[in-house]
Amino acid sequence: MEGHLHARIAKWKEAVHVLQVHRLPGSDAGFRADENTKEVDYGYCQTNRFYVFVLENSRPGDWLTDTEGYVHVDDGYPLTCHPDGWTIRTYDAAGGGGYFVTIDTSQATFAAANSPSPTPTPTSSAF
Repeated sequence: MEGHLHARIAKWKEAVHVLQVHRLPGSDAGFRADENTKEVDYGYCQTNRFYVFVLENSRPGDWLTDTEGYVHVDDGYPLTCHPDGWTIRTYDAAGGGGYFVTIDTSQATFAAANSPSPTPTPTSSAF
């Protein structure tokens, strides 16, 4: 994973300055349609702790998880560095400092669905 994204990761680290997840479709991150990549999520979980998750289209086969993919975290430990609302259920070394992970993202989805929607701003009408 890191080899494929090495140059992009360096640029993302420089461009991101807040503790907020950034998402890209797999194709926008340079993955081909046949590479089973749904999206790439990256950001800082703490100052100087950067993560990159490459999430797959395929889904894990257990009921505790809804997403699977690969992660690279600067300090190499994926359990404590990820987007808010995610729970890493399993992780296995995948080489190159990365891990294959299964993730429960239901709390992030729940929080997003229950956050207040912005109130529409009235616009003036020409009539």
